Amino acid sequence: MSNKDLVAREHKVLVIDDDKDNLRLVSRLLQHEGCQVMQASSGLDGIQLLKEFSPDLIILDINMQGLNGFQTLKLIRQREEYVSV
Repeated sequence: MSNKDLVAREHKVLVIDDDKDNLRLVSRLLQHEGCQVMQASSGLDGIQLLKEFSPDLIILDINMQGLNGFQTLKLIRQREEYVSV
């Protein structure tokens, strides 16, 4: 089984970034590799998407307007239903 076959399982990735160009580039790269991608342009939008999307991975920008990446991560970790052990 190749690495491409492993990725093709359609891993779910949430990309949170307030820079539209970065959001588009990262999403396209992940989709090209067979991932299902959901995009959020702010920390709050990303947190709202967590319940319905339940991603395997979150790619989170640190330097965002409003809630920065560290604040967003702190809120995600405070909600037990989002954190898998």
